[in-house]
Amino acid sequence: MNRSISATALVLALLGAIACNAPAVTPLPTATAAPVTPSIVTPAALRGTWTAEVRGTSASAGVWKLLISDSNFALQNPIGGDPFTLDPTAVTETSVVFPPGEDCPDQTTVTEGRYSMTLRGNTLTFTLISDSCGDRSATLTTTPWSRGS
Repeated sequence: MNRSISATALVLALLGAIACNAPAVTPLPTATAAPVTPSIVTPAALRGTWTAEVRGTSASAGVWKLLISDSNFALQNPIGGDPFTLDPTAVTETSVVFPPGEDCPDQTTVTEGRYSMTLRGNTLTFTLISDSCGDRSATLTTTPWSRGS
């Protein structure tokens, strides 16, 4: 009996030694949640369809539409096509920030667009703070925007 206990103890000791020298098992990576990008909420007073007649700039001449929803701004070029989003990263009743316009022509340094806004009745006016995208700046700031069709 002594011998069988010794043999069992020896087997357990050998298994322990083998386990101690075994390569470590790499745990499976744990899933990490994608960072949640807070969506913006556009103040209700700014929401709607706005128009402005833009002339004398590098942007297309004619009546532009600015569509402001509860979470985005979109411009529609007077020469046609679908509205394109401006994807603001921040907006308040008096200011808006747009991401860098990577596809905007004639930029030596690409920066975000920062504007102050003034809403008086059915007129919305953008004032440039800084923006490397001249077309976006010209379209938004050349003339006030009127609420309507």
